[in-house]
Amino acid sequence: MTSHATQPQWDEARAIAVAHVDKTYHLPADKVRAANARLPFLFAAALPGASAVLVHGGAVVDGGGTGALGGYLDAVGVYGDHALTADDVLDLLYVFRAFPPLDAADGSPNAYVTDERGELAMRIAWHGEQADFTLAYRIDSDRGGEPDDSDDDSDDDGSDEDDDDTIMTVAQWTLHLARGAAPTWSEARREWDYEAERFVP
Repeated sequence: MTSHATQPQWDEARAIAVAHVDKTYHLPADKVRAANARLPFLFAAALPGASAVLVHGGAVVDGGGTGALGGYLDAVGVYGDHALTADDVLDLLYVFRAFPPLDAADGSPNAYVTDERGELAMRIAWHGEQADFTLAYRIDSDRGGEPDDSDDDSDDDGSDEDDDDTIMTVAQWTLHLARGAAPTWSEARREWDYEAERFVP
């Protein structure tokens, strides 16, 4: 999807973003940089604790959750040509503060797996005019640390037991996106073999 917004509209939105950055962070206009043409009016911004500024409805977006995110996606029309990428969705999760509702014991919503390849990579899958965006989280207490290679789990007779040091629980959170509907999260937990780099069948 390429934005159909006009240059004057982009210029107006950038002026709003620049004013926000100046008032909130006391930073100059050059901190608001090139925009994402797929997502009007999203601007890259080098800010404390933020990497983007989104202007929507004449104001800077400050959270709002999945409901506000869905309203924005409907307004800009992302469901026709499937150009929305996983990175685009991730940017919007930060802007709208719409990450999955993890339990506190499972860690921070920002602590998703950042692997770029394989089954744990974040991804978006299109199904007609609907899309599913998936993030993975390591749930075990080691939060993705290297498996324990100690030999402490041997039997008394000296033989090694099969242990689960290389197995961790992964929560896959999927954001369901559809035109005219508020996005919703769903969770599925699976066992991940750290050594084999695949899910346990």
